Amino acid sequence: MNDCNTLRNMVINRNLCTYCGTCVGMCPTNALSADNGSIYCLPEKCIACGKCVNVCPGAEFNYPEFESKLFSKTDIKNSDNTLGVYKYIYSGYSKNENIRKKGASGGIITEILLFLLSTQVVDGVIVTMQDAENIMKVQATIVDKVEDVLSAAQSKYISSPTNVILEQIRGTNKRYAYVGLPCQIQGLHKALENDKKLKDNIHIIVGLFCGFNMSQDATKFLIRKSRFAPNEIEELSYRKKRNDQTGFYIRSNQNEFFIEKHGYTFLNLFFSPERCLACYDYSAEFADISVGDAWEHGIGWSRIICRTEKGEQLLKDIINNDKIVVDDSSVQQIKETQKKIIKHKKIEIWIRKKYKRDFPEYHIYPNEKISFTKRINAHIMALILIIGHGKLGRFLLNIVPFSILIKLSKLLRK
Repeated sequence: MNDCNTLRNMVINRNLCTYCGTCVGMCPTNALSADNGSIYCLPEKCIACGKCVNVCPGAEFNYPEFESKLFSKTDIKNSDNTLGVYKYIYSGYSKNENIRKKGASGGIITEILLFLLSTQVVDGVIVTMQDAENIMKVQATIVDKVEDVLSAAQSKYISSPTNVILEQIRGTNKRYAYVGLPCQIQGLHKALENDKKLKDNIHIIVGLFCGFNMSQDATKFLIRKSRFAPNEIEELSYRKKRNDQTGFYIRSNQNEFFIEKHGYTFLNLFFSPERCLACYDYSAEFADISVGDAWEHGIGWSRIICRTEKGEQLLKDIINNDKIVVDDSSVQQIKETQKKIIKHKKIEIWIRKKYKRDFPEYHIYPNEKISFTKRINAHIMALILIIGHGKLGRFLLNIVPFSILIKLSKLLRK
């Protein structure tokens, strides 16, 4: 019987939950809830309809099946095995300097959302925003005003059950643009398959490149290191732009704390959820448009991957309306600037699989041979991740000077 206890036994207790929130958003009786990185079940409310199990991407997401459903055969044939299916690749930025400066990279997602709202193609956009009362908490929100879209700009490296928002939009006559991470998009697609009417609600899917996500504990750790009182923090951002750098920023009582982005990525070794370590998708392969950083240009440029005809047409309309600047880009540029995360998610994942008793089923298999040296390095990294997520990792994190952790983080990036 597929009830919420089945979900708990098959997914949650096996550390396969992505915390995407799809099960919560699709439950017809509110038997599920999401809080503090976990999914909770109220068996007395469960009617054993099986929806929570059917829409969950944690234990299984069939790559070949969804590729065949979402993309043309020609595009699938010409796709890249490290990037997924695509039609065109660009790099670009918003012509509005304020939007470009506000965004995590080039402000492209903000421009997409504003264009969709201004042309009334959608009634609202689904984004994540920091909670007004607790800036360390991120939650999915439907917005339809320019100022709210601008407020939602930038990446938030805190796990959030974005798809709980599906509960609000199911059964409405409105259309929305959806912005999400790869795992959240996979959950969304399974929900769309489960509820055909929901397909009318989601007009376009915009995906974010994602290396890792992190629990709220990572933010708490950085706040402790800043020595600011949490209740006195006035601004917190993971992608604040300062001079020629982007990074973690806190402002409190006129005092500032800033760490360049690659200076805090070591936190991935300690605070990324278990399921993140088993993720195969870094470029939001099942979105209409995927957006990330175009590092070869420096700060203020976005990578844009058009994957579907709908995504391609939308981007053309935005370009024709003189909202953004774009240059042609390529798979090779992505491989050069994202080589660390590509190696981690597309190659070393098969080594990490050997260390996990439970692993998601993607219905895909290794297609690249790993040299002996790379294999050894992958085993070492897998062991480091295991240690980092255990008690010894927490002990080391608390005794090693923060300045040394920052230097090691930057060294690992090279």
